[in-house]
Amino acid sequence: TSGTATYNGNATGIYAGNSFDDSHEANTPYFVDADLAMTADFAAGTISFATTNSLVENSNDIYTDPLNELSLSGTLTIS
Repeated sequence: TSGTATYNGNATGIYAGNSFDDSHEANTPYFVDADLAMTADFAAGTISFATTNSLVENSNDIYTDPLNELSLSGTLTIS
């Protein structure tokens, strides 16, 4: 019920290209890697998070593209 904990590491996921993104084919899955920072504040009952430096990779590891539009941030409530 008190104190904080911090995690710094990586987040991974899948991005499906869309028709507004000329460099990634629509509905094609791409791997996404990003830096992740999270802090849990147990007294406040929240977890804040942010991903930065998002990189999109094709399944053959032929290229890696920065795509910061996929970076996220927010606050979650612990229940």
